[in-house]
Amino acid sequence: MSDYAVFDGLPTGTTAGLQKYLWAPLALFARVPDGRLRPVAIQVGQRPGPDNPLWTPGDGIAWRMAKTAVQTAEMNMNGVIAHFGLCHLVAEAFICVSHRTLSPAHPLLHLLRPHFEYTLAVNE
Repeated sequence: MSDYAVFDGLPTGTTAGLQKYLWAPLALFARVPDGRLRPVAIQVGQRPGPDNPLWTPGDGIAWRMAKTAVQTAEMNMNGVIAHFGLCHLVAEAFICVSHRTLSPAHPLLHLLRPHFEYTLAVNE
């Protein structure tokens, strides 16, 4: 089961006057005989109800759209939370502390400088 509840209720904006959407799906997976995982059911929102049905592989285009919602949520989880949040923002703290506490001639700062390059610009 993949649960993307972290995205539930987050505010979204608009682009060119059109509303943006951020899905918080629930996806159920099953292991097939060859060992791979296959999605077997997807609910695009967190709360069950008539306006939030459970989609299965037999639902045609609706199933494909539900899979797209899960893939989008997974990319948001990986790109924003895991990569940016746990990599860039943590690295920014080390960059600031290193520049504040180490001498510009310190050998450790010389070793770290190539790894720090562009991180603050990207975070900005």
